[in-house]
Amino acid sequence: MRWKKLAPYYKGIGPAWTKGAVLPGGDIDGNRDDYAAKLRRRYPFISESMARHFARTYGSNSEVILRDAKDLTDLGEHFGHEFYEAELRYLADHEWVRRADDALWRRTKEGMWLNAEQVSRVAQWLAQHTGKRELSLAS
Repeated sequence: MRWKKLAPYYKGIGPAWTKGAVLPGGDIDGNRDDYAAKLRRRYPFISESMARHFARTYGSNSEVILRDAKDLTDLGEHFGHEFYEAELRYLADHEWVRRADDALWRRTKEGMWLNAEQVSRVAQWLAQHTGKRELSLAS
């Protein structure tokens, strides 16, 4: 209820709305374990740990990452461990990631598994594919 104390200072501030809202990726019809199993059925080439990661991190937005992939090569460049270009592209395009540390530590924790050379490759990919592209609130 602290927002009520701030309301006089911010024009247009309204009541809290997220308590009952479905947030991006949250429309998975069940729990994350069930959704991970669904991902494994639809994309049998991904490992159980990848399915859990996608379900936990992206929920139904996992489908945006995996799209029509038929095998791991369809996910693009393999940066190491279970981190592929398709996930990095999603992070850049939909979550505004512009730096390797953001992708590898704040968003995914894949940094725990990648060596310095692999981290450098992620940084190079981001620099090449995002460059100085303006961020858009519509993405």
